[in-house]
Amino acid sequence: MLVVKFYAKFFNTYMSKIARIPVKVPQGVNLTVIDNLIKIESKSNTVLYPFNQIVEMIRDGETVSFALKQESRNRTARSILGTLYASIRRAIEDIQNKFT
Repeated sequence: MLVVKFYAKFFNTYMSKIARIPVKVPQGVNLTVIDNLIKIESKSNTVLYPFNQIVEMIRDGETVSFALKQESRNRTARSILGTLYASIRRAIEDIQNKFT
């Protein structure tokens, strides 16, 4: 039986399959990395979310992408990346819709 592992090459780093899709950041929502936290803020709401140092945030105009740093390519790191991506994407939707 042939086992195939899927890796997405993105900015010369490996990442989880879900984190390949860039997150669209709406106008009026700002993302900032402060030490071990990512700060997501709009006019009326602010959310602080834990941010792991093995992940880097890449801002490109209206989108933001997350990728693993070069030295962390193990399975646990990819899991952390996928979880962080999903949580940040959901937090951006929530802050835009004022659910927080």
